[in-house]
Amino acid sequence: MTVAENIGFGLKNRKLPPPDEIAKKVSEVAEIFGIGHLLHRYPNTLSGGEQQRAAISRAIVLEPSILLLDEPLSALDGQTRERLRFELQRLHATYQTTIIHITHNFEEVFSLASRVAVMHQGTIMQVGSPDEVFRHPNSDFVAEFVGVQNIFRGTCTVADGLSEITVNGTDGAHLICSSLCTDNADVTATIRPEDIMISRTPVESTARNSFAGIITGGVADNGSMVRINVDTGLPFIAAVTRQGVVLPWSRSG
Repeated sequence: MTVAENIGFGLKNRKLPPPDEIAKKVSEVAEIFGIGHLLHRYPNTLSGGEQQRAAISRAIVLEPSILLLDEPLSALDGQTRERLRFELQRLHATYQTTIIHITHNFEEVFSLASRVAVMHQGTIMQVGSPDEVFRHPNSDFVAEFVGVQNIFRGTCTVADGLSEITVNGTDGAHLICSSLCTDNADVTATIRPEDIMISRTPVESTARNSFAGIITGGVADNGSMVRINVDTGLPFIAAVTRQGVVLPWSRSG
């Protein structure tokens, strides 16, 4: 079947609108996804991104109340993935369809999701907004899954309206937290790598969690971000932008 016949197949099979109305709806959906000029083509002549858009068009033309997308962007190149992500945003705005989008890509989560559910072995571990899940994970599994990396377990005490966490396995190292805990409670504190600021000189700041440390394990360039391991008595992993660090091969330092 042609792309047009593929998109309209569900409508034709259900014998919903008359043929001329099917053609109109197919054309409208194809234009939304930027494949209106491909309706006469066959799927095996399309690129991967075009095939994905045709497949989503075939589903959305039925105006479902819920649309399930299982890793729809995983096999696409970066440019096509970005374009189709924008088209999914436009799709939701146009049709107000509830979309369940399965993904391991965090960029897709923040650009598309209003609610996030983290699953593990068939069990939902946490549900919330992207910011809630990524910055306030409710378990070690969720914290590790969303890339927190800095996970500290210890005992919490309350002083001056703040929580002080004495970290296990250290020589009395502690963290200050604004979230109040129960005195002498066992707690887990998490800090995202990108929330840590690193400076080669002391910084004047009101921040209570300010430590002197030594860079250990080198500096790992991961493309847009640079990963730095710092030992302050607590082992921190920090992530800074390339502009925030002078690498050995940089011409600017």
